[in-house]
Amino acid sequence: MDLLLIGKFIAELRKEQELTQEQLGEKLGVTNKTVSRWETGAYLPPAEALLAMSDLFSVSINEILSGKRLSEEEYRAAAEENLEHAMQRRVPKMKRLLAGICIALALVLLVPIPLRLKDGGTVEYRAVLYSVKDVHRLALETENGYLEGTIIEILGLEVFNNVD
Repeated sequence: MDLLLIGKFIAELRKEQELTQEQLGEKLGVTNKTVSRWETGAYLPPAEALLAMSDLFSVSINEILSGKRLSEEEYRAAAEENLEHAMQRRVPKMKRLLAGICIALALVLLVPIPLRLKDGGTVEYRAVLYSVKDVHRLALETENGYLEGTIIEILGLEVFNNVD
């Protein structure tokens, strides 16, 4: 898709209708600056604007995206090409969205929140999937009267405990 060609075609269609950028913008619900950006090839109009321009100028969306009026044979070929370009533009957006969701999920599941327990010395780091307790507390039942060590739990199951 050639944005410059599309922009020139939009400008040509607008001028054929004897509309200013401001007048076209009013009809489409956008500013004249937005129309200018489309016509200079800085941006591709969104689907709603393409549909409205298609009706307004009596051309197909396919012709707008091709940047010219099309014969029947050209129309079919351009339809395939424009669909491919549209899909290629969506794939990176979907990948970024999926990556963002994965990162957010990883943060929620794996990043621990430090919690200080009531016994005064033990600190627990708790995430959704695991927890780590650094134990430092008095315990009269032990020979030195003090407990110290680490307890690790994954999915609620204790996998490491060296508290002595």
